[in-house]
This record gives sequence, structure tokens and C-alpha cells, in this order.
Amino acid sequence: MSKLVFDHRIIWVLSMTLGLGVAGQAAAGPIALFTAGGGTDRTGGGFTLGSQFTVGSKNAIVSSLGVYDSTGTGLAFATPVDIWNSSGNPVASATVAQGTTDTNHFSYASISPITLLAGQSYTIGAFYSASNTAHLLDHDGTPGTSADFNTYIARFSNTTGSLTEPTGGTSGAAYIGPNMLYTVPEPATLLLLSGGLALVAGRRGLRARR
Repeated sequence: MSKLVFDHRIIWVLSMTLGLGVAGQAAAGPIALFTAGGGTDRTGGGFTLGSQFTVGSKNAIVSSLGVYDSTGTGLAFATPVDIWNSSGNPVASATVAQGTTDTNHFSYASISPITLLAGQSYTIGAFYSASNTAHLLDHDGTPGTSADFNTYIARFSNTTGSLTEPTGGTSGAAYIGPNMLYTVPEPATLLLLSGGLALVAGRRGLRARR
């Protein structure tokens, strides 16, 4: 086999590896941080409400921010949602528009993807103005929580009237209002790619010594 054909076959294998990896991620689809579960139905009363959580062993790539839709027929009131890092700095922001149709009782707005780092804590919150008629579920419920994260703590803002990081803590995992959709990168794809590149480099090094 010629050296040129050999290198071309390696490049083909790498291309297939990347393609299969991307296809595998797409097939899995985005995952929601929360599913609704139970909880007392309420309005937000001018507060920013949500949850603090810690990312597990793998980074998570967030592609959408969302908010609970109690009606299941379209969000009743435009609602802003943010994610803050452990330093209190916002890392993602979106406003879910009124009337946005829901998926499993949550309405979403797409964002430019951001990466939440493994082992780091973040807070997600939605601001419910005094005139916001959209309902959420109180922290007394039992929401479904993603296993890709841990140490969930329900959070509320200490002030009312504007979107602000909810730093007050209370019982329960979350106020079920804000949500997000995310994916977890496939490490196998990266390992296969690095192995293939090493093979190419080794082949070229051997050729140079001949």
C-alpha cells in the first residue's frame, strides 16, 4: 500500500469518527435540568426564584433557557431567565416570550451555547414581576432533577422588582420556574480523534527517518 493511500485511509477513519460522535450527540438530544414534579402552584410576587446546583464530573453545554408553563398551552407572560456562576456573574441570559409553546410544561428560548464547568456551582433564576401572571411550583415540591448535576438548593432573591441573583436559601431542591436544556460532550469521540492524530504523526515521523 502506498504512503499516500495509507494517509488518506487514516483521514477517512478520523472523519467517520467525528461524524459518528456528532450524530451520537444529536440522537441523544438536549436534556432538561428539571422535570416538573409536584409543588404548590403560585405566582412569583416580584421575586427572582430558582435553584443553585453543582455540575457533576463532566462539563455541560447549555443551549436553551426556559420557564415553567402551568397551562401547557403557551407561556402567559414574558419571563427573563439568567444563570450566574459562583462569583455572582451572569453567564447566560434569555427572555422567554409570551405565548411560547411548551415542551413537557416548559417553554424555552435558544441562546448561544455556553459551557458549565465540571465541579463548579451555578444558580439559575427567573424573574417574576408583580404583574407577571405566569405560575410556577413552590419549593415544597418533588421535581425531577438531572443526575448530571448535584447539590440542588432552592433559591430566592432578597429583593424584589428586578432580575437579580437569587442568593437566599430555603428547603427543597428548586422553585420550579426556570429551566435549561443542555448536552454533555461525548469523551469517546475526543479519545478516538486524539488516537487517530497520534497514528498520523507516528506514520509521518517514521517516513521522515527513512
